[in-house]
Amino acid sequence: MKLAIGLLAVLCTYLYLRRRGVRIYIAAVVSLLLAIPLLPTLRTVRPQLFTLLFFTFTMLSLSIAHHHSPLLLLAMPLYFVIWCNAHGGFIAGALIVLLWLVADSVVLLVRARRAKELLSSSHLLKLGATLAALLVTLLNPYGLDLWRFLLRTATVPRPEITEWRPIGIISTLGAIYVVLLVIASAALIGSRRERPPALVMVYACTALLPLVAVRHLSLFAVAAAVICGEHIQDVWERRPRLRSQSPRAGPKPRLVRLLLGLSCVLGVALIGASFRALPCIQLEGGDYPVRAIALIKASVPQGNLAIHFNWGEYAIWHLGPRIKVSLDGRRETAYSEEVYRENLRFMTGVGQWDALLEEHDTDLALVKKADATYNLLRLKPGWVMLYEDPLSALFVPQDSPLRQRIEATPLPAVVYDGEGLCFP
Repeated sequence: MKLAIGLLAVLCTYLYLRRRGVRIYIAAVVSLLLAIPLLPTLRTVRPQLFTLLFFTFTMLSLSIAHHHSPLLLLAMPLYFVIWCNAHGGFIAGALIVLLWLVADSVVLLVRARRAKELLSSSHLLKLGATLAALLVTLLNPYGLDLWRFLLRTATVPRPEITEWRPIGIISTLGAIYVVLLVIASAALIGSRRERPPALVMVYACTALLPLVAVRHLSLFAVAAAVICGEHIQDVWERRPRLRSQSPRAGPKPRLVRLLLGLSCVLGVALIGASFRALPCIQLEGGDYPVRAIALIKASVPQGNLAIHFNWGEYAIWHLGPRIKVSLDGRRETAYSEEVYRENLRFMTGVGQWDALLEEHDTDLALVKKADATYNLLRLKPGWVMLYEDPLSALFVPQDSPLRQRIEATPLPAVVYDGEGLCFP
């Protein structure tokens, strides 16, 4: 599914660029530039994939509305109602559409200098489609409360979540961001084609998003490809050594066939690889405490487990409902703000980090060895470490009846971090 969604997003962008008159080889290169930042998003099967797809639809709708016809905007409510029930990222699409409408209205007022222009049939269609798209997002099980929840959780720092941190410029993703930003911005500035102010505003906004959270890199890539693709061609074709060539000059047919052939081979290889992976969702080494969870499963009949939220769902899958976890990746969607903050202090080892142990009936604590909590627990009176590996460590109260059960249980014969194993 994730491969299909990724290919559909890239294909729709490619077809749009071709409709805008972008040549095959340039449209292919721009699509490739789009595909590279999408790869991290496609690593796992997550609802965020729907945001990738529907954000692509949104950017295409806005661009086509300006360059061709605004009628496609009428489709926005149809996929926004699905989007808001599939992933919280719909709020990014809704705010981008709202920004586009406001910018388009301001430009119209400045150019026409008459408020009456806002009542034109074309602008009323844009206004109606935008309002409809926003209103249908209320058609979810929580209504307006979903908006309140997302605005509250999306506007606060999440330093404990890697993908919510600002993009690191000195990193692989940072280098991709810089290259994409330089190419798209230079093309937008140097192009002689029309540069709609409303779309330029959308591009500038999405360009800033990765500086807020690295997870927004894919959204910027989509916006850059859709908005700047045709400008990349305009700048490329005006290179000094191309000025003497025919306006329709392009690569040799043999080269085009070669590139298409390689693309087809690569596509078939990727699809084949995805089908081979269907029977086995392979765990990546270093991500999950497989042996520690297996030890708990074999020795602990029931109890309460303090655990890092990244491991919570994995623990629930194997240990639930006998063993309850303190937190999992659903965070605020399933736990109160107070519980979330208490677990955050435990995971980071700051403030009253041990309140989760002292104020609740916590029977076990499974922590990351890379976290400060590991050393704090080793020094905490009344708690003992019964198991550790390069990734995790398991602690229990010194006088806990579970201590003897765990010590008497042989270590499961599995790789400690699950590398090479299939989920679950």
